[in-house]
Amino acid sequence: MIALKIGAPKDYMRLLEEHADMVNLPRIGVDENVAFPAVQANIAPAIALHEALGIQSQLQLYCLLTIFIFTLETGLESSMGFFGLTAGHTDDGDDEAGLTCMISNSRIPEDYEPGRFHLFGSGMYIIVKPKSVSIFSGLGRHGGTPPIAPYGVAVLQDATRLMIVFYSPKVALSPSGTSMPLASLPNGTPLLLGPEVTNPLCDTVLLCSGFSIDIYFYYSGACETEFTGHSVWSHDAYVLIEKTSHLKLMTMGLLQTCSYVTEQMQTKVTIDINKFLEAFSIEVDGCHIHPPSWTQNEQNSISIRPHTPIQQASTSILSLESTSIFDMDDYRASRQAEAIRWINLQERRSSRAFT
Repeated sequence: MIALKIGAPKDYMRLLEEHADMVNLPRIGVDENVAFPAVQANIAPAIALHEALGIQSQLQLYCLLTIFIFTLETGLESSMGFFGLTAGHTDDGDDEAGLTCMISNSRIPEDYEPGRFHLFGSGMYIIVKPKSVSIFSGLGRHGGTPPIAPYGVAVLQDATRLMIVFYSPKVALSPSGTSMPLASLPNGTPLLLGPEVTNPLCDTVLLCSGFSIDIYFYYSGACETEFTGHSVWSHDAYVLIEKTSHLKLMTMGLLQTCSYVTEQMQTKVTIDINKFLEAFSIEVDGCHIHPPSWTQNEQNSISIRPHTPIQQASTSILSLESTSIFDMDDYRASRQAEAIRWINLQERRSSRAFT
């Protein structure tokens, strides 16, 4: 991330940071990682010089020793398959607005040719030395050559190049149709947060004309929920209980769910119950009503104090409260504006010619 911050435009970094918070991007490695939600390790063993040149006989090898190493015929196919093709490849699953960061952690002898990483569209290559970092777009064609032992030297078994690749898959950076496995459920299945939960935006309509894309948002609030056929308290309780009782029921259920989920973390999490409940409110007869607050007394007995209704128009407390609260309507509006900026960035970057 330090290398990216040094080289990337400040506006781009600000958009990455904003987008990571808006879509709840997992911060892989360090908390400041707002760009690379996925990581993989690429391992390429060294090969002998005659294998790299595709030469069968010693005579041929002697005649071609002066040929520059760019004449390599053998790439990384044997160790990396499609991603090691000498002709290069493109990472079509990457996000148009994202980047790839490749870090060399190799420990190969100093007299070995370390191999080269080629960016075909830019017409350049990078000598893959240990502790080197390369940042590029995975949508452009790229590829590499393996480490090569010197002429006449047997290849050491531990002469292997290790590359750690951080990248930006579209399903993570632009999660319009994917689900996040957040936690485990009691029956052993994952708790999946689908786009209906994580994406509070409306549908997006893309109108394409030539190489330009016009983007229109038709905002209609949160995504509609496909209700279950079973009776559940969230959408059926209103016929049985009062609004304040429904609020208390649902907020305590959410609190218990949050406690169950956070207890699965390796780090102990403390939840301030009263602050949690205070975040929820409903409007009844012109007043804002919050769930009751809890106080622990002696011998672990609990006092539950109902929240005093706040008049909507006449109370100065409400005026102060309304200016400081960032509610879900504010989040949806901010998410929509951020999504437009993100898609504009994707469109600008995808319009470039990757070869």
